Amino acid sequence: MSKFKVFILYTELAAYTVASLKALIQTDLVEVSLMRWPVNSEAPFQFNFHSSINVYDRKQFTREKLLVLAEKINPDLILCSGWTDKDYLSVCKVWRKSTPVVLAMDNKWQGTAKQHLARLVSRFTIMKYFTDCWVPGRMQMIYAEKLGFAKDRIKTGFYTCDVDHFREVYEQTRELKSKKFPHVFVYAGRYYDFKGVQDLWTAFIRMKKESPSDWKL
Repeated sequence: MSKFKVFILYTELAAYTVASLKALIQTDLVEVSLMRWPVNSEAPFQFNFHSSINVYDRKQFTREKLLVLAEKINPDLILCSGWTDKDYLSVCKVWRKSTPVVLAMDNKWQGTAKQHLARLVSRFTIMKYFTDCWVPGRMQMIYAEKLGFAKDRIKTGFYTCDVDHFREVYEQTRELKSKKFPHVFVYAGRYYDFKGVQDLWTAFIRMKKESPSDWKL
């Protein structure tokens, strides 16, 4: 039986995405081809890809070469992260006629002027490239609906984590923490407002004032 072929057009990869692809490959039912942007200098992750994943460097592909590669892969499904890469969209537009083309996005509905404009014109822009949408949760689902995706064409659960990694760390520290559990919250991420760092800081200070304790941030 031939494998189900997935062509992924990605922008900025994260470790949890790579872990998800590894889990997908290990089912032995799917063939994954991944086109990705160069690693962002703000988040310089070093990735270890599963040997069965075909990885392509976006910098090496013009629009014409992308279209030729898609034809060669002949995917059963295309997953595209966002709509900023116009060459990615050119592939999506061609394959949308015969193949499920899934938009992956994490934009929350905030009711901004820009989002309202996107909602008004999406019929002539976004919706002509994609058949389905994959989002992290409810707030993103609201936006997807406003863009024109039917409810049965929207799936949640886009974000996950590297389960194997965290299970390994848990097992290594379980005995020590059972004796003395460290009262420390750890934030691991970039110092940007949209990451909610200030909200975390404010909430922690409020918690300490309302319930004094030895917890640290």
